[in-house]
Amino acid sequence: MNKPLAGKRVLITRAQEQARPMIKAIEKNGGEPVVIPVLAFRPAPLSIHEQERLIDALKKTDWIVFTSANSIKYFFYFAGHAKHLLEHIKIAVVGKKTEEVLKDYGFSPELVPETYTAEALAQNLIKHENPHQSVLLPLGQLAKPILKETLKEAGFNIKDVVVYHTVKNEASRPALINSMIQNQLDVITFTSPSSIHFFIELLSPHDWKTFINHKVVACIGKVTADAALSKGIRVQAVPKDFTAQSLVAAIAEYYLGELK
Repeated sequence: MNKPLAGKRVLITRAQEQARPMIKAIEKNGGEPVVIPVLAFRPAPLSIHEQERLIDALKKTDWIVFTSANSIKYFFYFAGHAKHLLEHIKIAVVGKKTEEVLKDYGFSPELVPETYTAEALAQNLIKHENPHQSVLLPLGQLAKPILKETLKEAGFNIKDVVVYHTVKNEASRPALINSMIQNQLDVITFTSPSSIHFFIELLSPHDWKTFINHKVVACIGKVTADAALSKGIRVQAVPKDFTAQSLVAAIAEYYLGELK
């Protein structure tokens, strides 16, 4: 029996260190993963004083809220030496994959919403906790403000700290342009609005829109799909669960539907 992605070349645009789950899922479904990371992550340029303020904030925090694996990774990059301060702090994470990363650092969350979005996380916290508690939000510089604003409006005392930067991966430009010129791709995947933004920047001034709208486009969730649609990109596959495996499963379901 043929696998649904047999003969399909699937572009992975997410950062190199995050690509492994998608590579495995694509290969399992018979496809050929093509990894061209359009973005990369870097620690935020926190001064010694800013790092000290982060540690000091831990001493006054009731909750830490992590909205991504990167927020965990770079939080511990700066605060790993003060892990003992987290022993009496409650932790919330946005989803199961983020929870798995947190456990790698030796901690388990008190709260994981059933829907893996910042909005659901905020509503869960508001529903179950005293709104006058203090919340620390380690974030990337491109994070949407909705979580911070929702919790702040509900009465929580919010301290947000940018611990990492999402940047364009300029080194991928030649490979990405070549894949477009040679028409080497069948499917293009996006796992964040920033991946769409940097994809477009790296392909400009080439006619990226004609190229992409002759491909199957898959986005990991509604926020990313809406970002694609706002740029005039047609989206064929969006999973219900915001995971790499679910994203690939949605692509497979699309092709199975095409065969019926």
